[in-house]
Amino acid sequence: MASQSEVARRLGLKAHSISTIEKCRAPLRFDIALRFCRELLVNEQWLATGSYGSLEKEAKRRGVATSASVADLHPLFFRLACDLWSEDLTRTIPARTLYSTAFNQFLAPLYDRLASQSFYFPRLKPNEHDTLDVFQTVFHATVDAGLILLENEARRRGSAPLQLQRTYLRTLFQNSIKAFNELMAQPPDVARAPAVPDKHKASTALKE
Repeated sequence: MASQSEVARRLGLKAHSISTIEKCRAPLRFDIALRFCRELLVNEQWLATGSYGSLEKEAKRRGVATSASVADLHPLFFRLACDLWSEDLTRTIPARTLYSTAFNQFLAPLYDRLASQSFYFPRLKPNEHDTLDVFQTVFHATVDAGLILLENEARRRGSAPLQLQRTYLRTLFQNSIKAFNELMAQPPDVARAPAVPDKHKASTALKE
């Protein structure tokens, strides 16, 4: 997990604000909570309730876990954020609503639906404001999710997970190299080449 200063930087807050929230000296507003879950890939239901009820139910429904083994998937569930912050519903929640209240009164049904649809990996709706931090976090969480799921699947089959995990990582590596080479082979995008800035246009854009 990222440090307080790193979390504060990514959320655009001051470090002491994160500290006061962690020490329960300040209420956790829904907007900060949902941005936190999106940026750091923390499961929204767990942050609101302390449980993974919906994901546990889905794991049993899909047959990837039993009542006895579902706790083994908790490390996976922790990172299965659904990016509720990017959904239009969040714009209808009254400002400064506590996160636990907002989740119970507004977000729980939406979370259940999205958690079911994107069960195996974190869900992210990219936007033009996303930084590399977001995509790197998603990438690492996706790799880890695959390793956990393959270990779980091998356990269910009564076999060793190492071969499945090695094949998975080798495939990711090969596809990464292929994607890099394809991008490097593309001609420069002349239309998007940076032009000499126009001070008047720049100041107008900032006002907009």
